[in-house]
Amino acid sequence: DDIYVVIDADVASLYPSIAIVNRLFPEHLGEVFCDVYENGIVKPRLAAKKAGDMIMADGFKLSANSVYGKSNDKHSFLYDPIYTLKTTLNGQLMLSMLCEELNTKIKDLTMLQVNTDGITVKIRREDLDIYYDICKKWEEYTNLMLEYVEYNKMVIRDVNNYIAITTKGK
Repeated sequence: DDIYVVIDADVASLYPSIAIVNRLFPEHLGEVFCDVYENGIVKPRLAAKKAGDMIMADGFKLSANSVYGKSNDKHSFLYDPIYTLKTTLNGQLMLSMLCEELNTKIKDLTMLQVNTDGITVKIRREDLDIYYDICKKWEEYTNLMLEYVEYNKMVIRDVNNYIAITTKGK
């Protein structure tokens, strides 16, 4: 409405990005894994997405996320549960840090949902500058990138089951 906005901040390629910026890698593959992961999968995905080539972007997204997922599969050559745990815990702690900062700095904020790679909040429109400033500082601190979507309406059953209509009509 005229007073409030519902906005989602989603970390772009969360698990791959965490691995790359924190130089996390399956021990048996060595640190070169980070460079191959970044330059061979993640950067091409983000470039394709930016160019509007969603077929390539979605294919690279599956590849990028599969690398992380397979790190927890004992039948995969990528298997390294310590790498999986480091990646997951880093992501949870970094998003918790963002949530804490938003909740302490924006008085009239409702945290609608928090999932593995993002948060959705309802805030006063007059607080949007503060919101984006906090998010920008978080991005600088974590070296991760947030992508935003504003909603006109959101009906939530739980974090995995919701219907949302963006301000662009999607």
